Amino acid sequence: EAAKLEARGALPPSIVSLSLALKRTMEDCGEAECEKQCQALAGVAPEGWLQCRRMKRRAAGLRKPVPGELLLYIYRSTQPETPQETSECKSTTVHSLKCRLCTELGLDPSRVRIWDFFGKRPYALLERNPDKTLLARRVFDQNPIMLEEQLDSGGWSYQEED
Repeated sequence: EAAKLEARGALPPSIVSLSLALKRTMEDCGEAECEKQCQALAGVAPEGWLQCRRMKRRAAGLRKPVPGELLLYIYRSTQPETPQETSECKSTTVHSLKCRLCTELGLDPSRVRIWDFFGKRPYALLERNPDKTLLARRVFDQNPIMLEEQLDSGGWSYQEED
């Protein structure tokens, strides 16, 4: 992939490598670690590159629904009236879904909880069992999902019921 980008001559090899390394960090370690690396590399990247990368990441949004997968309506606690549509395979684990959604939305997974949002209320905290599949957690087609973003105070908007 890097060779293809370098061959086009649009970007120098060092920038292509940096971009790919940051992309891998984002996928493997999450937003917070990627942000730390962006700060550490600020002197190496051309002026404006980091800001451009952040804008591109924010504009990306969720991937479009794929026919044959579970259609999901994704809500964010900071924007509860505007769900976004995406889809996921029923055999995907809760952890994998959370990681994908956070990556695509530019959220730090350590500051997000994922809920079954049945009836437009926090019905079940899905990540109590992060290794279970969506099917095992009773997530069905057209299921609403809430990504609860941690408050600045460190608390949460929704309380778990025991």
